[in-house]
Amino acid sequence: MKKTISIHIAGRAFFIEEEAYENLQAYQQKLENWFRKRESGAEIIEDIEARMSELFAAQTPANGVITADKVREVIETMGQPEDFSEAEEEKAGDTEGARESTSSQLPLRIRKRFFRNIDDKVFGGVCSGLAAYLNMDTLLVRIIFVLLPFFSVGAVFPVYLVLWLVVPAARTTAQKLEMRGENVTVSNIERMIREQYEKVRSKF
Repeated sequence: MKKTISIHIAGRAFFIEEEAYENLQAYQQKLENWFRKRESGAEIIEDIEARMSELFAAQTPANGVITADKVREVIETMGQPEDFSEAEEEKAGDTEGARESTSSQLPLRIRKRFFRNIDDKVFGGVCSGLAAYLNMDTLLVRIIFVLLPFFSVGAVFPVYLVLWLVVPAARTTAQKLEMRGENVTVSNIERMIREQYEKVRSKF
């Protein structure tokens, strides 16, 4: 019989084996040490823990126990922060290159999901979210939505409203990465938050 511990990860309660807890704690401590003194480090750690909580919730049966194997799987999915340090130093400022490097190291890709992109919205972010999902230019999608009423007798308006109500907004960093079809890993979460930080800072 293995000893289990009750823990909370990003507000969700889990039961976890003692060995698995020790492995998870060591990983979280490594993340703390890595990001503690970095810009937006606290936000990065918070988003990483939120994603880990989602993975554990999705992959662990109801009332089940997180095992050491499951912790190893989640850590492999998220990646180690130091795995990407050399690539960052060699390609500083080259976001696209870093993205390709990350994808090559982690071949497993998540399924792209349709979210409303509220970071680039005119009304509800439906058009920009659809553009990200279809790999199209946002302006082109908006032009199509503007022109469609002339060919559909205004039917596009209720369609837009339904999508606005039904499609969730990409609020978390993980959701924004899923909207782009990118892996939700430590390095991509860090890159996304830094991009958002630089975008906000440039406005001021």
